[in-house]
Amino acid sequence: MTSDKSQMTKQFEYFFGCGPDIFPETVILTPFFLLKRFSKLFEEHKTFSGKLFSGSVASKNGKEVGLIGCSIGASLAGDAVLLLKNTSVSNILFVGSCGGVGDCNIGDIIIGENAFNGEGFTLYHDDKFDMDRILSKENMIPADLSYIEELGVFLGKRAPAEIHLKKGNIITIGSLLAETPENLCSLEGKDFKGIDMELSAAYQAAAKIGLRAAGLLFVSDLPLRKPAWEELSREDRESYNKGVQEAVDLSARFVTSN
Repeated sequence: MTSDKSQMTKQFEYFFGCGPDIFPETVILTPFFLLKRFSKLFEEHKTFSGKLFSGSVASKNGKEVGLIGCSIGASLAGDAVLLLKNTSVSNILFVGSCGGVGDCNIGDIIIGENAFNGEGFTLYHDDKFDMDRILSKENMIPADLSYIEELGVFLGKRAPAEIHLKKGNIITIGSLLAETPENLCSLEGKDFKGIDMELSAAYQAAAKIGLRAAGLLFVSDLPLRKPAWEELSREDRESYNKGVQEAVDLSARFVTSN
C-alpha cells in the first residue's frame, strides 16, 4: 500500500512539476503578478511547471526564495499552500491585487492584516443570497501576527514616500460578477480596505499546517468608482504602474532582507 507521504509527494510532483525538496524557507505566492516581474530581480536557479502551479527557486542577496504562480481563485491559492506542508517552507508572502474600498486609491499598497472569508461562487448566485447575512458571520482569518508585523515594520521604513501604504482587512469574495453596486455598498463602513479572491484561503491553509503567512496587495481598481473594465485616466495609469512595480520590488526586498 502506498504510504501517505509517498502519495503526497506524488501529488506535489503532479501539481508543481518538481519534488518538494527544492523549496527554501520562504516563498512568494502570487495569483496576479507575472512571475517574470520577480525573476528580473533574482538570480534564477531552478524552474518548475506542473499541472496547476509553476515558478522558480531563485536568490537575491545570497538568500534563496521560492516564486510560485497559483492563478486566480481561492481554491488554487489554498491548495498551493497546503501542498507546501512537507517542504522546508516556513514563511509565505502572498502578493496580489485587490479592488480598493473606503479611502483607498489606485496604486495604493495594503498590508492585509486579516482576510474575511467571503468565498464560494454558488453563494452569490443563489436566489436567496443576502450580502449582509454573509458579512454578519464571524469569518475573519488573521495573518500570522509576527510575520505581518515584520512586513509592516519593513515597509514602514522602505516604502517610497509617494506610495500610499495602508493596513487593514481584506474581504475575499467568491465571484467577480458578485461585485455589484448593491453588494459593494454593503461593504461601506465595514472596515475593509480591499476585495480580492484568494487571501482568506491562503491564510486559512497556512494556519492549518503551521506556516507563517502575510499578504501585500496592490490596489488595481476601485469597484464602486473606477471598476477594472473601465479605461484608466493617464494619472491613474501612472499610479497603477507605479503600484505594480513597487509591490514587486518591496516584496522581493522584504523576503531577502534577513
